[in-house]
Amino acid sequence: MFRTNFRAAEHPKVKAFAIHPGVIETDLVALTEWPTIDDLHRDTAELSAATLLYISEGKADWLNGRYYSSNWDIEDVEKLWKERIVAGDALKTVLSLP
Repeated sequence: MFRTNFRAAEHPKVKAFAIHPGVIETDLVALTEWPTIDDLHRDTAELSAATLLYISEGKADWLNGRYYSSNWDIEDVEKLWKERIVAGDALKTVLSLP
């Protein structure tokens, strides 16, 4: 995630996003013992793909350099939270030193 923030800062013309695809049931997920897929909310590959398509079309450039989870309703986040996220420089992982 640090690379996303750095990339956005160092190359402002290049858009960089850290996207969590959600919990998608795959063969690899089926092999895990904790937590089981039954204990988690299941997402679909289509949800993740739709989120990536929306962002790649330039509809959410305000998320540049930020983390976004594809199982958040992007239209609601934009409508309800965009101003606060941008004003507070939120959804970023930053390196801080004591």
